[in-house]
Amino acid sequence: MPKVRASAEFSKKLRHKVSPHELDFIMLAYRLSKYGHRDQTRDGGERYFEHPKAVALILIDELQIYDAEMIIAALLHDLKEDTWMLEWRDIEL
Repeated sequence: MPKVRASAEFSKKLRHKVSPHELDFIMLAYRLSKYGHRDQTRDGGERYFEHPKAVALILIDELQIYDAEMIIAALLHDLKEDTWMLEWRDIEL
């Protein structure tokens, strides 16, 4: 059985809840967050990216919030302060 990528599982949760255009932006934020936090770990040793992903999944799975801007904000919320990748003007919607 082929291994399903985590990004595909994340995307699948939103496929019928947001427009294709919004999904493209959400998945861009997902990839930026994953890349930006690639070398970071949390105090417990887990990859840092799991934190912003978990925040986004709380919005989606538990609160059933499918607002693209909120999901993007959840994914990017630590990227500005923890990395050099983005400026505020880059993440304004």
